[in-house]
Amino acid sequence: VEASKDAIREAGHADELELILNDAEFQLQTALRAVHASWDSDRARQYRSIKHLSEGWHTAAIVQHMASGNRTNRQELKPGISEMGISLTGVIPNTRMQATGFREFTGDVKFSACGDDLVGGTTAAKSFEPVQRLHSLAPMLERKLNHVSARLRRFLGSDAEIEFTVDRGVLSVLQARSAQMDLQYSPRTFDEPGKPSGRGIGISGGAFRGLVAFNEDDVKRLAADLDKQADDVDGVLLVLENPVPDEIPLILSVDGLLAARGGSTSHAAVCVHGIDDKPYSAVLGVPELRVSADKAALMGAKGEVVHTVYVGDVLSIHGQTGEVFIGSCEVLSIEAKETKN
Repeated sequence: VEASKDAIREAGHADELELILNDAEFQLQTALRAVHASWDSDRARQYRSIKHLSEGWHTAAIVQHMASGNRTNRQELKPGISEMGISLTGVIPNTRMQATGFREFTGDVKFSACGDDLVGGTTAAKSFEPVQRLHSLAPMLERKLNHVSARLRRFLGSDAEIEFTVDRGVLSVLQARSAQMDLQYSPRTFDEPGKPSGRGIGISGGAFRGLVAFNEDDVKRLAADLDKQADDVDGVLLVLENPVPDEIPLILSVDGLLAARGGSTSHAAVCVHGIDDKPYSAVLGVPELRVSADKAALMGAKGEVVHTVYVGDVLSIHGQTGEVFIGSCEVLSIEAKETKN
């Protein structure tokens, strides 16, 4: 923090820095102006165009007390700990009806973390834990979340997506909205693809073969040259290191997404679930994947580069299993696979 302050002062903004650090009213007004100005950003306009949202609407700003989920948990995380000492952040994208007739949350939590660690797409998915772990670690917190979810479902008329933070045992619901529902297309899988070169979290869709793109220019060029009649390529696959919110319009403009970081509760994953006008496959949180500006690498168990991927190469991903394969794999519909077996 101090290094950031020094850098701002050296850049000639010492007076503005002192004002914003010491004047709470100025902090609030500046933050509100930034939120409202975000409506007119280029990325926001692209997103509204893709999602067919009205330009006549605007964005709201909610001012609320800060909840610090990134406080250090001094207790060992095991059943029986004091829930008043727990700090964490979590996202519940939706709930699912189980065979028993009870609803169960789906989602992730991260202890001693802030909300952006989960939804921002910049954190390694292996550091997340399933929300079901609260059942043994923090049963009272789980009951509170069940109660909140039930009230929201009655109010919204549908399952709710909930973002929450726990600050030393105190639950704060940060955001809640109607949960996005997956649009089900005819499922596809790969026909004996062999050993995968990587495996992440399957987010959406099924088997997909895509031309690799790393940025907006790559996407435009490959989309223009894409042979719609090709039987070994399904579309353009955007490959990213961190699927950050600013890239969501670009993510929505392609046919598939592969990323080294991010998880099932990131902004990118939530937006992918909301795509309702085309099939879309996505795999996030692939630990073997390393992405730079113009190429990507799939690493081996010892940290060595096994495969290098460039713009226009073909990768195959499976949006359910999270598997990643080099090249174009043969695709089989689930119906055809059942007939074959």
